[in-house]
Amino acid sequence: MIKVEYLADQEGANRIGSCVSCGKYCDDDPRMVKVFLGHKKTGYLQGMQICLCDKCRRELYEKI
Repeated sequence: MIKVEYLADQEGANRIGSCVSCGKYCDDDPRMVKVFLGHKKTGYLQGMQICLCDKCRRELYEKI
């Protein structure tokens, strides 16, 4: 499963993060996204998540 959500649409502590690529903080980029990569195995969700600022997200998109 791959899930992408804007931090600005999240509640509470889920709105906080920094770009894993350039280090930009969420307050500096309202279009920052949280990317969750994972799977459901043995009845629970397992995976990892990263944050990407708008610029680094676009850079990743171009490379893919």
